[in-house]
Amino acid sequence: LPPSRKEGREIESSRERLSHNRRPAFLPMSAEKDDRLVLSVEEHNALIKAAFVAKGYDEDEAEAAARCACSATWHGNTTHNAIKALHIDELFGAGKGGCVPGAKIQRVDDGRFKAVQRWNANLKMGQLVAYQAMDECIKMASEFGVGAVSVDNAFHYLWGG
Repeated sequence: LPPSRKEGREIESSRERLSHNRRPAFLPMSAEKDDRLVLSVEEHNALIKAAFVAKGYDEDEAEAAARCACSATWHGNTTHNAIKALHIDELFGAGKGGCVPGAKIQRVDDGRFKAVQRWNANLKMGQLVAYQAMDECIKMASEFGVGAVSVDNAFHYLWGG
């Protein structure tokens, strides 16, 4: 049994930890139900998309950021979701020269292998690059049975970026 379950002790709730002055560095999203604000998928995506557009990203990039963050949250990832993505962008992203909103992806391979591509993302937002690479792989696999895209210089963003 895990240490928290030994000797009949139950796992302490977030509220109990706080009441014993053992304050965590952050209040986990898995805290008590009434400690969280739950948005619909539509509200979440609209909010995150608007935040990224306000930071200078184009509609497709902002939508990809919202989609990726929604996926992370949907699958229970509470550390690498929308709030963290916006924080990382503030620290290292578009305003700091680490990510280039609207950057164009360049195909840089010589084209000799029809089911393999190599891209230079020119510091484009990683979420959109990843989604576009997956779409291209599916397209190539439909024709050749397999598809692979290697991406250089994408700006990595968290879960799936």
